[in-house]
Amino acid sequence: MLIRVCRVGGRTRSTRPGCFASRNFAFDLLRRHKRVEFVALDEDAEIADPAPGPDAALETSQRLRMLEAALLRLPVEHREILLLREIEEMSYEEIAVVLDLNPGTVKSRIARARATLLGNTKC
Repeated sequence: MLIRVCRVGGRTRSTRPGCFASRNFAFDLLRRHKRVEFVALDEDAEIADPAPGPDAALETSQRLRMLEAALLRLPVEHREILLLREIEEMSYEEIAVVLDLNPGTVKSRIARARATLLGNTKC
């Protein structure tokens, strides 16, 4: 496919129109092999915007600010262990190695951190 795009008109091209040629070539392949079907839209068809509306964006922003504030109120060892588990997605065993703790201690600290965080986020 790349050779076909680059040798349009007997000369090599490396400009953006090559991108469109590649796209069109891919669509042609899909059509020929019946892997995709293009259907015309009705003129009066309304397509919903998948993006969240302004209200949802504001609510998300406010929740993030509340969460950040609640995290800052946690003791450092709780914040650290909670972030390793929830944000870094580390296993209990990995956290135990990193923090030089027993896996049981890791589990209990995470439970306490979550409980404290929930208490900090309630209005």
